[in-house]
Amino acid sequence: MIRSESEYNEALRPCREIQESITQPEKSLVADGFKPEEIKRVTDPTRSFLAGMEWEIQWFDGARKGHFDVANRLTSLGRLLVGLRVTRGRSQRELATRLGVSQAQVSR
Repeated sequence: MIRSESEYNEALRPCREIQESITQPEKSLVADGFKPEEIKRVTDPTRSFLAGMEWEIQWFDGARKGHFDVANRLTSLGRLLVGLRVTRGRSQRELATRLGVSQAQVSR
């Protein structure tokens, strides 16, 4: 889960790199005569990982604008709290100071 601006920025770069790491070898595999289903089997795990990263990036973008789902399970409570903090434009450090706890506790 992306929880801060620095994590968001760190996620952007690999997404571009991963997309390129799929596209270039795919072209080579086609040229080498591999069947589409063989290429798909090789690239699906990477595409799945990339889709997860892209979803996280989109979620964080939405949270900045105040768009996120209300937690309907205890397991999604952390994501809701991150969304509320991001929407308010607060860093983990700022929230920790206001709550009187360590930044490490807020990041959990």
